[in-house]
Amino acid sequence: MTDAFVKGTANTNRIQRKKPASAEVSSSISALLKKDISMTKRDFKEWSAVLPQYLFPFVFLYLLTSNPLIYGGEASSDDQVMISIAFAGSIMISLFAAAMNTARDARTYTFLKMMPVSGLDIAKAKYLYNLITIAPMYIFITIIIYFILDVPVTTLIYAILVSVLLVMIAAPLGMLLGTINPVVSRKNPALRLDTAANVIISVTIFALIFLMGYMTQFTIEFNGEAYVLKHDTMFMVIGVLIVLSILSYVFLLRNRTEVRSGIQYYV
Repeated sequence: MTDAFVKGTANTNRIQRKKPASAEVSSSISALLKKDISMTKRDFKEWSAVLPQYLFPFVFLYLLTSNPLIYGGEASSDDQVMISIAFAGSIMISLFAAAMNTARDARTYTFLKMMPVSGLDIAKAKYLYNLITIAPMYIFITIIIYFILDVPVTTLIYAILVSVLLVMIAAPLGMLLGTINPVVSRKNPALRLDTAANVIISVTIFALIFLMGYMTQFTIEFNGEAYVLKHDTMFMVIGVLIVLSILSYVFLLRNRTEVRSGIQYYV
């Protein structure tokens, strides 16, 4: 090409070797998911804004084991403590982390609206990103708490199932909170949520603190020696959570799309 511009003729005597070329065409959901993962690995500020929230399950553990009044003065068991932490911790972390992860897109919100992808694909990618970054971390936290408390393996399995299902339920709600007038702050990611979203999450945290000891009382029974989990009740709870996770996905994720100016995007 240089010879053609300089000398007026192209050197046609060069030997060209053709190499096989391959290209990978991914779906829009996987491409958006890779974008979120790459942004997270590239900027540690993303983790620094979210990681402190993962300490709350241990705060809940301290409150449940040190204050009997949190159960209304009634006795409790380590099984109830672990299930209570699974409920309260997973809801709190899912709401906050999903809201923060979604509010991060405020910097590129106009660009997302112009992309030739549906709003549902953008929402699905963000939903998968929240599941990938929240659920494994909380499973790891649940395992740590399992070694602290004296509970059987079945309680650990119940706690993991409850935690994952609650993440699936609360993540779309957190995404919805993250789209309420997000704040663009490159220097301080902790300032992404506006006043309304922060108030809603704060009220939820206080409600979870006061209700931790009561929300799982129906899952235990006294067998004459100690309080143990009722397996039939836990199966019912898990079944209800599965239904709620499906409803949360349908109504809070799939239906949160609209069309404006011929462009579909999530709100």
